[in-house]
Amino acid sequence: MAIVCIGLTVGDLLFYTPQAPEKNHKSYAHKLLKSGGGPAGNAAYVTSKWQAPTYVLSTLGQDFLASDLIVEYQEIGIDTNYILQSPDFITPTASVVICGTNGSRTIVTYKNVTDERELTATDFAKLDELIAQLNAQEQEHIVLVDGHELILSEYVITRLQRKRVIMDAGSTKQALYKLLPLTNYAVCSEDFSLGVLGLKTDKFPLASYRLALDMVASLAAPEATVVITLGEHGGIYRTPVTLSNAVQSLTNNNIAHSDNLTAENNLVAQNGLAAQDSLATKENLNSKEAYYGKFSAQKVEVVDTTGAGDIFHGAFAYGLEAGWDLQRCISVAATTSALKITQQGVRNAIPELAEVEDYLAEHPLEFSALQL
Repeated sequence: MAIVCIGLTVGDLLFYTPQAPEKNHKSYAHKLLKSGGGPAGNAAYVTSKWQAPTYVLSTLGQDFLASDLIVEYQEIGIDTNYILQSPDFITPTASVVICGTNGSRTIVTYKNVTDERELTATDFAKLDELIAQLNAQEQEHIVLVDGHELILSEYVITRLQRKRVIMDAGSTKQALYKLLPLTNYAVCSEDFSLGVLGLKTDKFPLASYRLALDMVASLAAPEATVVITLGEHGGIYRTPVTLSNAVQSLTNNNIAHSDNLTAENNLVAQNGLAAQDSLATKENLNSKEAYYGKFSAQKVEVVDTTGAGDIFHGAFAYGLEAGWDLQRCISVAATTSALKITQQGVRNAIPELAEVEDYLAEHPLEFSALQL
């Protein structure tokens, strides 16, 4: 079994400032770090650091920055043989400004304008080589996509015979909607979920939680699991009852049919919260029974949130590859992300798996049914 991470890989420059820069003012950083980054790249770094066989698929230019990124991957054990390079491609670069008062970050990325790059016959031959290699194995593989390399993602997913696909849905991109029907585990940010609902607000309305889970599930592959992370408030999830070990011990009130969400739809619509014509209805939602749950967050001191979501997804992918149940995948992913944000940097701040498990043993996450 292998983990294949497809998407954005970036060269990051992280600037640490006492406070967020003001408009039309000069600001000075008191610390500068250089690191590889990007959702797929950081996730791959987690899984390889924890000794899972890992591949990165991405497009890079042919320059010194691309060489540095590849060396960094190879040093941690990531297979980089299927990164596609061309002088016509841009090696993505990002400037990240981290505010010292609360650990928040602002990111400006320079990358290829679209994911519709011209791939050559040689490029596709390399992809075919990897696909044949993985298909020759009897195990099921884990594929993680972030929506930044649509052509690569679709090509590999549709040709790989035995796989489970995780989507890192961090921000709203049309490519993510194209990949959702191929996705078995949609792990979404709050921003992406609000976008699915058509809501223009910074605060996720409680009445919309289950509706958001069902909306994403209706767009994903049949029997998909949906997780929405909510930062310091933990997160929520929806999973088919056949995948939830906890459901058997719960009352029937905690198991709901998607068909019963009409009242929620009306509530959201009456409050003007839904701006999309594709609002969930009983006709377009998965009619299978589903379990709706929520989980708490680890309480830690926030120093630097850069890459926290990427690292959550990497740890989650590792858990699926290891055969863990959903609650353990979430617990380890959330704790890994929490421990990371207590330090400056990204890849240098990824904890060892043993450290995560020790911390989790003393600070277990709380799981419960999601109630309206």
